[in-house]
Amino acid sequence: MPLHKLGRYEDTLRKIKEACAKLWKEPHHYHYTEHGIKHSENIIENLAQLLRGQDLQLKPVECFILQAAAYLHDTGMQCVQPDLLKKVAGISRNEKIPFSYDALEKIRGKHAEISSCMIKNICNQAEERYTDLPDLGLGGIDCLVVDAIAKISMAHSDGNFRSYCELKDRRIPDCRDGAKMLLLAVLMRLGDALDADKIRCNWENYIQMEGRLPTVSRAHFWKHYWVSNTQH
Repeated sequence: MPLHKLGRYEDTLRKIKEACAKLWKEPHHYHYTEHGIKHSENIIENLAQLLRGQDLQLKPVECFILQAAAYLHDTGMQCVQPDLLKKVAGISRNEKIPFSYDALEKIRGKHAEISSCMIKNICNQAEERYTDLPDLGLGGIDCLVVDAIAKISMAHSDGNFRSYCELKDRRIPDCRDGAKMLLLAVLMRLGDALDADKIRCNWENYIQMEGRLPTVSRAHFWKHYWVSNTQH
């Protein structure tokens, strides 16, 4: 099943990719595995391989949601909006870039939720909208589709996926039979997990920070370090 048949969503996906490339130019989590635009492209390639020869009858809008989520699911790791970080991750408004190590760990722990808030912000009422968030390229997209992207993005996280096992198909524009939300969540989770590769690891930075990394972060690093090229 080709993921590239996006119909009217093709231009929007291009804008999302460009916005994310700009957002990731200077990663904040330098001590962690790479989570930039290359990671997103690897997820999409993993999904293309998983779906090759399959007939899951995904509509163009479903393919768009899945690929948009691949680009946007880690954007919370680049968030610097103080009110959002305070609300979701408990980060003090006194924190400034470069963030302290402790602040970075809190952000990483809640990055899926922060990403979701960033995605949905464009559809918030004016009084609930966070200011000074980066443009993610979602302008002009129906808010039901935006919300679906946010939900699928959240599914990649260990702490959130279990709750998404109860996702139901939902009616959105260009998908009258209902978007296959659980299927999209599972695919997002698989595509992300399969991008385990040593090239995402920065050994020098890890050595500098190893003594301060919590067990789960160290395990995440080594999971990638001992794997080479899952795409083949």
